[in-house]
Amino acid sequence: MRNSFDVCAVGGGPDALVAAAFLARAGRSVLVVEEPGAPAGIAANVELAPGFRFGVAPETLPSLDPKVAEALGLSRHGLEFLAPDPVLTVFGHETSDGPQEPLSLFRGPEKARRELASRSPSDA
Repeated sequence: MRNSFDVCAVGGGPDALVAAAFLARAGRSVLVVEEPGAPAGIAANVELAPGFRFGVAPETLPSLDPKVAEALGLSRHGLEFLAPDPVLTVFGHETSDGPQEPLSLFRGPEKARRELASRSPSDA
């Protein structure tokens, strides 16, 4: 490993990684330091229960700017922008009758209305 670098990017989240990539492209030697050794920031996943990993940021937050992805040539490495559906799934708590069924929120208004109606017709 090298003993010196031009720049040290602290954190392995998307912003730090994009900055590091552009600096490296500009000819700087860059060291990226991240405590857990995995993507962080809004790209991080946490284990909520053994075997169940969950993204820190919901899918509804802004993602990587397509212009940045294009400038870095990320499609050559397999990056694709997808619109998830459902947008969000909420898992209910345990009740005396057992666990609640998850509630999913979909992009399409009619599909979202049907999902809500299965729980609360007045809210649908």
